[in-house]
Amino acid sequence: MFALLCALFLAGRLFAADFLIDSFHLDIQVDRANSYQITQALDIDFLQPRHGFLQDIPLRFGRKQAHITDIRSSEPLQADLSDPAWAELRVGDASTQVYGKKQYLLSYRYTVGSDSHDDYDEVYLDLIGTGWDAPIRTGSFSLTLPKDPGGTPKAWLTYGSSGSTAQAPLSYDPSSYTFTGTVDNLGQGKGMTIRIELPEGYFDEVAPESDTGSKVLLAAIVLAMLFSGLAYLLWDRYGRDELTAPVADWHAPDGLSPLEIGYLYDGVVDGRDLTGMFFYWADQGCLSMKELHKGLWQLTKLKEPEGERAFEREFFDALFKEGDGTTVTTRDIQTESFAMACQKVRLETKRYFRGERALKDRVAEGKKLSIQLFLLVPMCLGAVGAAWGYPDASLVLVLGVGLLCELLVAKVVHGYLLKADEMGFAGKLMRLVWALALVVAGSAISFAIATGYQYLSSAQGMLVAFSTVVLPSLMSAIAQATERRSAYASRLHSRILGFRDFIGKVEMDKLRMLVSQSPELFFHILGYAMALDLDDKWARNFERLGERMLSPGWLETPSPVGSYLVFAAIGRQMMAPVRAGMGYREPPRSGGPSAPVHSFGGYSGHTGGGFGGGGGRSW
Repeated sequence: MFALLCALFLAGRLFAADFLIDSFHLDIQVDRANSYQITQALDIDFLQPRHGFLQDIPLRFGRKQAHITDIRSSEPLQADLSDPAWAELRVGDASTQVYGKKQYLLSYRYTVGSDSHDDYDEVYLDLIGTGWDAPIRTGSFSLTLPKDPGGTPKAWLTYGSSGSTAQAPLSYDPSSYTFTGTVDNLGQGKGMTIRIELPEGYFDEVAPESDTGSKVLLAAIVLAMLFSGLAYLLWDRYGRDELTAPVADWHAPDGLSPLEIGYLYDGVVDGRDLTGMFFYWADQGCLSMKELHKGLWQLTKLKEPEGERAFEREFFDALFKEGDGTTVTTRDIQTESFAMACQKVRLETKRYFRGERALKDRVAEGKKLSIQLFLLVPMCLGAVGAAWGYPDASLVLVLGVGLLCELLVAKVVHGYLLKADEMGFAGKLMRLVWALALVVAGSAISFAIATGYQYLSSAQGMLVAFSTVVLPSLMSAIAQATERRSAYASRLHSRILGFRDFIGKVEMDKLRMLVSQSPELFFHILGYAMALDLDDKWARNFERLGERMLSPGWLETPSPVGSYLVFAAIGRQMMAPVRAGMGYREPPRSGGPSAPVHSFGGYSGHTGGGFGGGGGRSW
């Protein structure tokens, strides 16, 4: 009973195939250009009616491209050579079906060309690939070399599944320089491979291959270095801000509002700037504040702001529109419409500072754009060089890694330049480490793609990394540094720095004198301190002053306010719903087939590891 079950199982496996190959014989003539004239004789037994068979022959092996030409067949033939990695040969007549035994003759020239070895030449050929969908009863071959190899060369015939190193007997006739061999009972998915070591220079008619990809990479590196030098010269000529000393003053420059001061200081409109406007309007008598219960505040409109920018008046109106027109709570402003109003005031603020009020020097901005365009040239050339001759997804991957790294480095450098004045040594060092880490990571990824996926050498991989990541990132950093303030912005910048220094570093004697002249000085400047992220310091300065605290008429709380620090806390409570209403999170402000494997002389090779091979199926 057991024997019967085994027989049925084996029969099922046998007849699962559409056809059997009784004999697969190859006659191979090798020429001195490492090209093979191959003639195949296949005796096929079709178990079901079929038109013929399909044979797939691989052409790409890592960076090596083989070529197939002069394809002929004893039966109708269609050759699909559209894919540079594979040749598909369809043998048979679409209008006729075959059942039973039939012999096919198929011939073609298979050119490998130069090899990658400096100390020897070789023949490394998959005689029968491991991709055939049918068992092969007998596989045999005859391979004739073009000239005397100088004695009996080392040769190995391996067979079995892909990767197998099992060896079969191999015969050599020194009079005709011919190797022959036979392997019986090659099951489905099993193949046969020969490897022969020959003296270096044996293939003396191999046409030299032009390594265009390496030339493109060298051009990319040269251009990257030239453009990097040019970028530095542009920065040195157009990108250096004139040194300006802070102009100490306890008044806001040019009567600017907290929203404008905050934007001019760091180039963004954020929750601090908008919340600072609440205290600014309160100090001007435009609104009052009342704490309904802990963390919930009500703002009441007392009058319209006078002399404000149009976008500030629109923001004031939008604020109270979220309530009943006269009052609004911090809970009311957590809406989509208020978020849109915040986005609008952002855009209108940026639009206001254009033209004669532009913050950036136009000439320097043009040079910055030029540098950003410069860096794209070597980046694109490096990606093209990496994938030269084998255009595939690696081109997009290498280019994508370079662009992503360049953008991230630009962001890090921009943040550094924005906060350099208030950063300590540790903060500056951390920014530098981040930028270097991004460049190293991007270079490693590009190197891995180039060497692991495109099979480039380590030296070529380094060229790819430098041309697509390292030097473009350097140019990106220079481009960010090429930004320069306009004359208008430079004048305001020095005064804003002086105003900021006063808020954060004012001497107690001077502050006491100013308070004696203006008892509500704390509230006059509170909105600006919030926009500049100095509300805590401003409050602590007054705590250290030790003067009796005055409560502003625009503030109503359940219990008396006994500390200036309470106002910093109130600001944070109001800022939370403003940020939530703005609908964004704001960062805290503080300071194919594998290449043939060769290791050393005497390596036997393995089944499926050489050129040629592939597989086939019926159709």
